[in-house]
Amino acid sequence: MGQLDTVDFLFLSPAQLPTLNQMLGYDVILFATNYAIFSSTFDLTRREIGNRLATYMDLTGHGVVTMMAAYDNSPFYGDLFTMLGRYMDQDYGAFEKTTYGFTPGALGQILDPTHPVMTGVTKISSPFIHSGNYALTAGASLLAKWDDGNSAIGVKEMANGARSVNFGGFSGQGGTDCAQDCYAFLRNSFTWSSHTTIPTNDIVPVLHNFGDNGLYNVDLQMIDDDMGFSWDSGANAPVAIPGLAPTISHNVVPVEIYNQDPTIDTSSIQAYIAANICLRVSGKEWNTVSLGVFMDGAQSGGVRVTRMSGSPNDQTKCAFAKIDLKGAHSFRVDVTFEPLSGATSGSNPYWVIIQPWRDPKTPGHGTVTYGGSFNVGDTAHYAATIDLPTLKQDLLDSGQGARIELEAGASDPGSDDLAFVWRFQDGTSDIVNIHNNLDGSVTQGTEANPQMLGFSEPFFNRAANTGRSPAGTINFSVRDHVSHQFSGSATFVWVVLIVLDDDNSRGYPSEYFHDGSDMEFIVLDLS
Repeated sequence: MGQLDTVDFLFLSPAQLPTLNQMLGYDVILFATNYAIFSSTFDLTRREIGNRLATYMDLTGHGVVTMMAAYDNSPFYGDLFTMLGRYMDQDYGAFEKTTYGFTPGALGQILDPTHPVMTGVTKISSPFIHSGNYALTAGASLLAKWDDGNSAIGVKEMANGARSVNFGGFSGQGGTDCAQDCYAFLRNSFTWSSHTTIPTNDIVPVLHNFGDNGLYNVDLQMIDDDMGFSWDSGANAPVAIPGLAPTISHNVVPVEIYNQDPTIDTSSIQAYIAANICLRVSGKEWNTVSLGVFMDGAQSGGVRVTRMSGSPNDQTKCAFAKIDLKGAHSFRVDVTFEPLSGATSGSNPYWVIIQPWRDPKTPGHGTVTYGGSFNVGDTAHYAATIDLPTLKQDLLDSGQGARIELEAGASDPGSDDLAFVWRFQDGTSDIVNIHNNLDGSVTQGTEANPQMLGFSEPFFNRAANTGRSPAGTINFSVRDHVSHQFSGSATFVWVVLIVLDDDNSRGYPSEYFHDGSDMEFIVLDLS
């Protein structure tokens, strides 16, 4: 049973009825009976016990364990043994009353083996009598059944934290009482219902994030509290006390961490022509023209220009747009006209100018211009739709090319650097961007032969990567962006993205001689 400060046995008779004050001194109270007589005095006693147990739980939040006829009506005499009072009437326990039978029972199905009351409990017997099939009260839980399917063990927790454990077993003779795991069951019941924490020598788990790909040693030291050592807070280490026997256990635990490759987030990959879509309006003052930009029927941007006096060039407004190249799309612009209220005449020519970000192209290449005009008197044509079926080829200036933006995100569960290697179909030099977790800086990598993959190999030839950063390895996520000049002579072109970590054998033991990597093949639709 473990260690209990006090166990008192109080017999259920009027002369020895425990007062509420007596009850308040206990962490848990067990109620059971196997004898009763028909009398008004006995009925008053068991009713008052039920009232006081309910008040005890209300005031303390402590536990009550019941067994042996607390909920059990006699098949011959009816409600002879059971507890009465508020404990029963207001459902402080898990069960409703039912009639028992004169047959032995053994524990059958365990419905919740993870509940603290059932820890280590698989076998319990009731040698002569066992309970009927109790119904549960509201909020109660059934933990186990008898081998005939009747309810055996139930628990309930009240709103104030008070708990009850209810068991439908009856006593036997001598060593057959309860039997098997009954001691463990009672210990668990007392512990759980009283909210008691039992000290153990279990070691609290320690979580530590190791870097990728390496062999590590964990120095485990166990010190008891029986003298021999004291803790040096300055050195953060135990120090032996001279003259006292050692009470420390020391062990080195080897930990091998296999490299986890970085992962490219495919949903983050973007390939597009960055462009300003501008609206220029001339003509009659104070009329308004609006522009909406659509891709696959969904609006992605827009601007609104009200014509004022002065040069229309100074009044041009632009919206930024990403012309997606990862698939085939339909593009269009919708232009609408709103004349000044009361206007009866006047016209407004307009120009839709789509200007790709040109650097490093010579200014002017790839600009696409569409135009039209609105007339105040032509109310039937206050809206115009311009389809752009050749927009991508127009922006590529019929093969002369354009700047294309490429973006992607990647992560590694334990790295201090990630490199993005962008390789292009046109054979131009790769772009290598190395992201450092220490300060977020990006270093431009260079190539050298032989072209292998790895931070410490000639492929990168990067003096900056001399070892792990002072920040150590972390769960590292980063996004990279490059711009590349495509000629535009092909309808489809490919780009290969390789992302590498720097977790090879540089500077520490490892079976991995190359960095972890991930690769994506990106096809650009320029049609």
